[in-house]
Amino acid sequence: MSPALLSAILLASTPVPSPPCAACVTWRAAPETARRLLEPPGRLDGLDVLLEVEAEAADVARDLSARGATVGLEVPFDLLPDAGVVAGPWSAIVLAVPSGTPVDEHLLFTIRTRATSIRAEAPGRTVGLSGAADLLAAVSSRGLAPYVSVLVGGSSPSARPGSAETEWWETGPPASSAAELLARTARLRGDRLVVALRDADVGLARAVAGVALVLPAGLTPLAAVEVCAEGDGAAPVFLHPRTLEAVAIVEGGHRLAVRPRARAAFARPLGSDGETALPLRPGSDRSEVDARTLAGPWVLRLAGWAGETAFTDGVEVAGARALTVAEIVAAHQAAVARQEARVRAWIATGTTALSFQVPGLPAPMSLTAESVLFHRGTLTEIEQRDLRLSGVPVAVGEDGVPRLPLVQPERVASPPLSITLGEAYRYRLEGEETAGNRACYVVAFAPAAPNGPSLRGRAWIAKDGFALVRLVATQTGLRGAIVSSRQEDEFRPIEVEGGTAWMLVRSEMEQVYEGPGHRTPIHREVAFARVELNPPDFDARLGAARASRSVLLRETADGFQYLRRRPAAEAGPSLSGAEGPAPTSPPVEAGRAPAGRASRVFSVAAGALFDPGIDRPLPFAGLSYLDFDVLGTGAQLSALLAGPFAQAALSVPSVGGPDLQIQAWAFASLARYNDRSFRGGLERYDENLRQQPWRASLAALRRLGPRTRLRAAYDVEDLRLDQSDTTGSDFVVPARPVAHALRLGLEWERGAWSATAWTSAAWRPRWREWGRPGDYAPEAQTYQRAGLTLSRSLTIAAATILRLEASGLAGRNLDRFSRFGFDAFDRRLSGYPSAGIRFDRGAVLRSAASWSARPGLRLDAFVDAAIVHDPMEGRGGRGHLGTGAALEAALPGRVLLSVDWGFGWQARDRDGGRGTHVVRITAYRVL
Repeated sequence: MSPALLSAILLASTPVPSPPCAACVTWRAAPETARRLLEPPGRLDGLDVLLEVEAEAADVARDLSARGATVGLEVPFDLLPDAGVVAGPWSAIVLAVPSGTPVDEHLLFTIRTRATSIRAEAPGRTVGLSGAADLLAAVSSRGLAPYVSVLVGGSSPSARPGSAETEWWETGPPASSAAELLARTARLRGDRLVVALRDADVGLARAVAGVALVLPAGLTPLAAVEVCAEGDGAAPVFLHPRTLEAVAIVEGGHRLAVRPRARAAFARPLGSDGETALPLRPGSDRSEVDARTLAGPWVLRLAGWAGETAFTDGVEVAGARALTVAEIVAAHQAAVARQEARVRAWIATGTTALSFQVPGLPAPMSLTAESVLFHRGTLTEIEQRDLRLSGVPVAVGEDGVPRLPLVQPERVASPPLSITLGEAYRYRLEGEETAGNRACYVVAFAPAAPNGPSLRGRAWIAKDGFALVRLVATQTGLRGAIVSSRQEDEFRPIEVEGGTAWMLVRSEMEQVYEGPGHRTPIHREVAFARVELNPPDFDARLGAARASRSVLLRETADGFQYLRRRPAAEAGPSLSGAEGPAPTSPPVEAGRAPAGRASRVFSVAAGALFDPGIDRPLPFAGLSYLDFDVLGTGAQLSALLAGPFAQAALSVPSVGGPDLQIQAWAFASLARYNDRSFRGGLERYDENLRQQPWRASLAALRRLGPRTRLRAAYDVEDLRLDQSDTTGSDFVVPARPVAHALRLGLEWERGAWSATAWTSAAWRPRWREWGRPGDYAPEAQTYQRAGLTLSRSLTIAAATILRLEASGLAGRNLDRFSRFGFDAFDRRLSGYPSAGIRFDRGAVLRSAASWSARPGLRLDAFVDAAIVHDPMEGRGGRGHLGTGAALEAALPGRVLLSVDWGFGWQARDRDGGRGTHVVRITAYRVL
């Protein structure tokens, strides 16, 4: 194209001219051709080269970069990952995808992982794809914009591929002159023009690079400035986006009239590396510029043009484009890859504290340990030292495996914020907050499909570096005994190898265990006081842990497993599992091997109850059995035989799917005992009866959400009643009051709080007059009960646990055999005798605080309060306050001794006096 033709294009009188862009030209070259750019001396600032990767590409690229050129690499797709290719001062890396490559999930996954590894090496680097137009159009519509910012395609007039966040680099044939190239950029449909570099184009490339600074991307037409040449029309004038100077392209030498007047004028010929100041004579409303010595197209730069100040006063500098949530997630993935490259191994030392409620115990049980976490590559192992259950050392066999089951939710296969094969999560940006003293993006995530265990929650990602600062997640799709699981993780920055790594320092988990016949919240907290990055003695310390008598757990694809100590005869080659893909068979180390999970627990308990409502101290003893995996089916079974009482429960999770659980429970008394009657707080011996109850329940538990469940149950109760030695002759013994009931309940958790609401309706098939006049009520043949319970356990410190529970209970048509009451085991009110209070409605508050004074010694304190309506006490509600304390001490033989004392302030003793003492002594041992 001739200069005259260029003038016809660029100097045409059009109201909205298209600006040229010398900075928008990228030269695509083989290494041997690109080397020709180095032959003339001088800087190469403004030159942009996309170098095809061959044997000499790295050396040529580094030489070009040293001279000021901007260099990107076009890498064959199959060549990555290659650290030698990725490492270097490259502005861009373009992955060349072969024609005919099928666009499937595997290709998209590979593109994401390779783009992330490229950005991990240099966060600001441009990542692109080149290939056939149909292939680029197909991949660009599949959500790759956060990973791939550039598509290098053809110059087809079809619709631009990609999204608004993806640049399009339009490819074109070689050019014959700088004028032709600038003309192409003026009508460019993409963001850059990629031109093939030939040996003869070295001078052309340097010429275009020479005016890149004054003809950058972003030039806009400037109607406020007029540049006219003698004998010619006006030249199009543009506004420089950064300097706010006026820029025009002029053909040949002329005297120029510039309106309004300018302070200085400079000329840069297209074929020259330098810039010349032009003589300028200011006038009243214009400036005259003498450019008669110039020939050929050249760029005029006007500084300080009149009106510039007024113009810039009205200019609003737009802020940077807000990042999309997909771009934030992709940037975080790159930050993770960078951190993993710096942190090759780490050891964290701290404590683990777990608390849970056990039926019959007023204070929560606690499991504590000193924990050391070893992590390298795919290997994660945890050493647990001094493992104690409520202060008692946990029984650990010679193989190093404790007699303690691992109850854990099913492992999440695809964690959020990671690169997965397919779209595992949906993300949403919820704004910005401060976490860990860092300004953060708040990213909400939810599983894309409901199938299988997954997570739902929010992540706080730092704006400066895109590290994960905080994570709150609730597990979905749970199967098994853990029906609800929520965790909150906190991370802390630690300096390493000239950078910053954000490491986990605290993890708090709230779970709900739905076992056979029992439901309990579990609170688990792991705190790391010390985190060591890239410790040089990692192998030696891990080896020492494996050789010790400590309990070791390993994280596997199925969750944590115990590692058993092996005799020396079994020792084999050591497979660290530290790098590379997970082995196809469980790795075996000298001294340790996977032991699976313990699934059975036997325990014994014995003691005595001193209750003012009982004639003499009541001794008790029992044997319990708990199986977490009955016959390998995943079902759970518990059985208890305690003297004259027997109880059994079965729980079958995941019946017909992950959201349904079936439970069965039965209790029977093998002997008869007193059912005592109280009126006005005093025992009525002439109304006492002998009873022998049995109860059974069949329930279905349906999960409605990650932390909500619906329970429907059928309950049956049979109460065999007979006269006692003291029953009055005029007291009519009730007919056997068998009751059938339907119960519906809703259970949910929010944070550390756990709540249950339930209601039931019962019917007695046989119901007739009993007792004395006024005792029998015909309407009591059917009765209804309902309740609401709210509870929370808090681990204030590793040695202190607090439990709060509030309940509201109410019923209709209740009588002596269906009212609510308190006892010394499951439904206790500290210090109050068993069956001393029966009520049809009331509110109860229970609190327990536990403090581990030292290993093997724990102190508990209790404060209970109730306001209840007892029909035998008259109208209105009456308040009851109970306090107590307990001491738990570890005895030889791994026996836990508990001495529990309570005082009921409003309770009545046998003589009618106020204030009663209840003492229970119990010894436990896990076999």
